[in-house]
Amino acid sequence: MFDETVAGLDHLSFRLADIEELDDWAQRLQHWKVDYSRPADSTLRPGAKVLVFRDPDNIQLELYALPT
Repeated sequence: MFDETVAGLDHLSFRLADIEELDDWAQRLQHWKVDYSRPADSTLRPGAKVLVFRDPDNIQLELYALPT
């Protein structure tokens, strides 16, 4: 089982084409009843948005998009 307190993988991050695609993914996750964070401003890049959820193994997955 995944444990983020043990050295190794912390999370996986996937860059999307644009913020509209990120919004599309938020709708899909909502439809599939997956718990996720609403798309929010990234603290690392001005204008970028990020959405976070966990897979069935409890690994944190992150979808992000840069501003166009």
